Amino acid sequence: MAIQKQNKVVENNFIQLEQLNQFLSSMNSYLGIMKHYKTYRLRMGMLLKYLNPQWLKYVYLVGDKFGVKK
Repeated sequence: MAIQKQNKVVENNFIQLEQLNQFLSSMNSYLGIMKHYKTYRLRMGMLLKYLNPQWLKYVYLVGDKFGVKK
C-alpha cells in the first residue's frame, strides 16, 4: 500500500526535499485515481487510519490534494 511505504520514510524523523516531493507525487496520484470512483469517504478514512501523523509536520491536505507547508 502506498501509505505504508510513505510511512516508513517519515519514521526517520528527518525528511529531505526529494522524499517530500516523492510523498506528494505518490499520494496525490493515489488520491487522484481514486477520485474518479467517488470514494471520498473511503479515501479520507484510509488516510485518517493509516497515514503517520508525522507527515502533518510537512504537508497539509486540502480537499483531495496534499500541499507542502512552508
